Amino acid sequence: MNRNVLVLIVSIIIFIFTSTYIYKTFKVSRIILNFVKTEKLFDKNLLTYNKLKRLNIYSEQKKMNFHEDPDLMEEEILYQIPIGSPIDEAKVIMEQNGFKCEYVQNGTYSEVRASQNAPGRIRQTKHENVDFIYCDINQGFIVSRRWQAAIEYKDGCVTKVSVSTGLSGS
Repeated sequence: MNRNVLVLIVSIIIFIFTSTYIYKTFKVSRIILNFVKTEKLFDKNLLTYNKLKRLNIYSEQKKMNFHEDPDLMEEEILYQIPIGSPIDEAKVIMEQNGFKCEYVQNGTYSEVRASQNAPGRIRQTKHENVDFIYCDINQGFIVSRRWQAAIEYKDGCVTKVSVSTGLSGS
């Protein structure tokens, strides 16, 4: 049997078993189809282990540690989703950690930070005309902490992460 055909068959079998274990079939299919379109994965009729690994199929779910400090939270997200990662993978990782995410194209968001020198002790930086995924999560009951992350991307790859966090009460 041709080596390429054998590798393809083994890759597909591994993919089927890992995809049912780690992801819901629909999400994996959508991610793979998007990845195939951007990477031209079938140019050589071969699914490679490394390209599937980039989609995080062979890895355990990346568990994120939540930090009250937005700078530390940005570092945590960048640890899980390095600059240059595929944006589809970034969205999956954020959603695996409880965030609700949506794509925004040519949009605007504000990055908010505490600052001793700014009026009202809050510095707000506006980012305009950028493509990003907006991710949001609340944790807590009566008083909850809210994290909002904007993960900018260009050509399908992560370029910047911005996080704002704060408390809210019901």
